[in-house]
Amino acid sequence: MTLNHPGDILLNDFQDFISAHYSDSDLSVCFDINELAAATESMSFDSYLFLVCIDGEVKGDIDGTHYSLKANDLLLCRPNRLLSGISQSADFKCMAIKISQQMLLSILPVNERLFTSNVHFAKYPVVGINDDDAARLRVYCSLLNAETANNGNRYRREIIISLTIATIHKIFYFIDKYLGLNGKGQLKQSEI
Repeated sequence: MTLNHPGDILLNDFQDFISAHYSDSDLSVCFDINELAAATESMSFDSYLFLVCIDGEVKGDIDGTHYSLKANDLLLCRPNRLLSGISQSADFKCMAIKISQQMLLSILPVNERLFTSNVHFAKYPVVGINDDDAARLRVYCSLLNAETANNGNRYRREIIISLTIATIHKIFYFIDKYLGLNGKGQLKQSEI
């Protein structure tokens, strides 16, 4: 793996750094990121990183601000953010989706809703969701996990991409719900 700067993890290198269950030039999906906690130096990713915490807890810093992610929490880490000081509980389980900016923009409409979400997550990258929403999201994670393990399917890539797109749309639905966006996806200027 060749890094541009010490600690930079490019999308194509993600599979070498973490035991990704699926990885291509735009997308990596992983259900076991214990290697992140073993990293001794800070790192940054060239793509968006979504973490869906299933169980346990992980702590760390993003651009020098400390965050904790526990069961039913979502994390959206924007590209080129510095992750450091990562530690996790023994029972920590999550799903990680690392997606290129180009692919994310191709599946999400560029509108005020996306802008508002991006501004919000620059400062507050962790969202807690309720138990019912978490249970629904776990169904998506379970389907995605099953398909990443299905190496014999000739449509594997297309199925994984479709399930990932559905999962990301569901995550952004929860983000809209959390941010209190109305049907048009608009917040008042004071809320932004």
